[in-house]
Amino acid sequence: MPLARSVRLVAVALCSSACGSGGGQVAPESACQPAAPESVEPHLDYLRALVSAVDSGSVAAREAFELQWAPADEVRWVTKPSVCAAAVAAVNQVAATPGRARRVWVYSIGQAYAVEDPSLEWAENGGSEYPMYLFDRGWRSKPVIMM
Repeated sequence: MPLARSVRLVAVALCSSACGSGGGQVAPESACQPAAPESVEPHLDYLRALVSAVDSGSVAAREAFELQWAPADEVRWVTKPSVCAAAVAAVNQVAATPGRARRVWVYSIGQAYAVEDPSLEWAENGGSEYPMYLFDRGWRSKPVIMM
């Protein structure tokens, strides 16, 4: 084997075990599902109306889903990996699917979170209803909205 090739192989081997964070381990994929804004905007609009409207129907829906009134500007799409990871763990507990790998959309809605797994909408249900899970800030489950 030529010397130049063996040096390259040693360099690759050393870098494989020492380069990057985690001693060469590949960082896990984020639990946050990327999306174009037009994909999540209808859901944000729905949640904004749900938590901020004051008509009797919206108030009754909030009570049914154990949500508090919140201003519309407190409803946001969350893309922080640690929040998405916590959301996946919470959904898996509610759905009785321990350890299932998911990539989710998380929405902050005042003092609560809404979480959906878009793969359920796209793959498993063929466009029919799918769950949007609701949680308080401590990741305790609330009623599920069927979208």
